[in-house]
Amino acid sequence: MSTYYTQEVNKLRVPVDKDLFPNLLARAHIKAFTLANIQAGFRATGIYPYAPNVILNTLCLPELTIPAS
Repeated sequence: MSTYYTQEVNKLRVPVDKDLFPNLLARAHIKAFTLANIQAGFRATGIYPYAPNVILNTLCLPELTIPAS
């Protein structure tokens, strides 16, 4: 979404004030929230298709140790 917002701001070439902000945000929202972008977000986070290792592999988790009994 920030990419599309930045594109809209750059088109204007004027400072963004509180009167322009809602309109720019609405334009960015329309461009960003497409079916393809939503599906890509779910895929990138491993939500669908279910792939928990997408996120788990990026975490720095401590090694599990099992105490001897």
